[in-house]
Amino acid sequence: MSLLAILVKSCYNYCMKSPRTTIKKHQKQLIFGLFLLLCGLGIWWYLYPRGDTLVISSSDSSTEKKIYRLIDGIEAQTTTSTLVGVIIDNSPESWPQFGITDAQMVYEVPVEGGRTRLVAVFDLASLNDATKIGPVRSVRDVFLDISRELYFTPVHVGGSPGALARVDAGEIKTLNQFFRDPYFYRTKEGGRYAPHNVLTTGALLKKAAEKYNFKIADISSWQFEDGKSKGGATMTPKIDFGEIKVTWKYDPATNNYTRFVNGKEFKDASGASVTAKNMIDMKTNMRIIDEKLRRDVRMMGRGKAVVYKNGETIVATWKRSILGERTTFYDENAKELSFVRGITWVEVTQKD
Repeated sequence: MSLLAILVKSCYNYCMKSPRTTIKKHQKQLIFGLFLLLCGLGIWWYLYPRGDTLVISSSDSSTEKKIYRLIDGIEAQTTTSTLVGVIIDNSPESWPQFGITDAQMVYEVPVEGGRTRLVAVFDLASLNDATKIGPVRSVRDVFLDISRELYFTPVHVGGSPGALARVDAGEIKTLNQFFRDPYFYRTKEGGRYAPHNVLTTGALLKKAAEKYNFKIADISSWQFEDGKSKGGATMTPKIDFGEIKVTWKYDPATNNYTRFVNGKEFKDASGASVTAKNMIDMKTNMRIIDEKLRRDVRMMGRGKAVVYKNGETIVATWKRSILGERTTFYDENAKELSFVRGITWVEVTQKD
């Protein structure tokens, strides 16, 4: 109850209980009560919000509570995201690829032989309708394991027997071109040919998400920071996958790592350089599991990692206890690492 209401009620009760014949007797008390009432009115007039009350401008960022995307720490309208993870061909026949510079996060994982495949993760709310993405290729178990921690819908063309068995068993819903062909198309752009020519677009993925009710990403956020170059000597990460040799060169002026493949700067189909704010070399166990040389890649438990950000090189440990948990990285003092806001590339590499 407000102070004003208490004062009014008290005065009313006092007067009702006092006989009218004795009001004169209590004149001083009544005057004092009236004084308190007037004080209460004054306080109410001063504190009660009115049309001319000072309102702090919404443009004053110091009074706003900023909202950041959970996937990459970039400021957004909401933390709620619908994520898709497009499995992208990374064989030389597929270069240059479409859309990877628009992703919020990219994983590169060895597949058969000395080649790798990418899973590019997109927040549909920030994905431009006209953005082309691909070439889209088949899914593997490791990509389903990654999707379980980031809660994205995998987008693919077929897959390995093990991965498709998990999908058929209902473990995870995907967008498979074999059964959802209207959301994909083939192109001859740049002399492309099958199986390196299946693309999708931002608009097609949004239509599929609406029709098939893609789930909302229920992920825990990493810790993020506003990036700033630390200066001094920096390392140039080099990763040898066999046929594909990757180098990331750091530019302190932009605080970006730029991707080079086999000695050449790597660009997407738009001509944009492929860059990252964070690069993680995540080391784990791998083993060949069939005559096609497919790999089983361990994505749970713990292992060693090297994290590159702000020009720093940080020896780290990664941990993930269950499929539905986001992999977390810790420094040598067991303190959780923060990452620079923006795109992160995770290079999944063979331990030792």
